[in-house]
Amino acid sequence: MKAPDHYYLAYTHYLDRHGREPKGATAYTELAQHLANQGIFGPTGRPVSASTLRRYALEQRIYHRWTHAYDTHGKPPTSEQLLQRLADDRVKAGNRPLTVHDLQRAEHLATGFHRRHTTLHHHNHPPQQPPRPTHTPPEDTATTPEPAGERQHHTTDDHPPLPTER
Repeated sequence: MKAPDHYYLAYTHYLDRHGREPKGATAYTELAQHLANQGIFGPTGRPVSASTLRRYALEQRIYHRWTHAYDTHGKPPTSEQLLQRLADDRVKAGNRPLTVHDLQRAEHLATGFHRRHTTLHHHNHPPQQPPRPTHTPPEDTATTPEPAGERQHHTTDDHPPLPTER
C-alpha cells in the first residue's frame, strides 16, 4: 500500500471513532499517532506530521464519497454525480465549490481512486482459502468401501456455498 492509502485508513478509523471528519490540529495529531501505532512513519522514521495529513484532507473527503458511490452502485460515479454528492455534503475547496479540475487533481480520479479501491478492498477482504474436501463415509455400512488408492472426486455441488462478507 502507498502512504496515502494508510492515511485514508487512519481517516476512516477517525470517522468510525468520532462520527465526524477530522478537523483541527488535535484531530490530525490523533491521526498521526494512530498511524505510528500501526507502524506507519514518515520518511525520516518519525511519526507522520499533522501538516502532512492535512494536505490529504480534501482528497480523502472526495475519495470517501467516491468509494461509497462505487460500493453502493457497483460502478464508479461520474464526475457530475460525484460533484453533486460533494455539493450536497458541503465539501468545498476552501470557500468555493469543487470543480471537475479539483476532482482530476485528487490522486488522478480516473486511475488513482480505482487503484486505491482495489488495494483497500484486498487489504480489508483478503482472499480466503477454500475448504479442503473431506470424505465422509456413507451411513449405510452395507455398501462397499472405496478401493484402496482411489479417491472420491467431489464437485462444488457437494458443498454448500460459503457465506460472503460485505
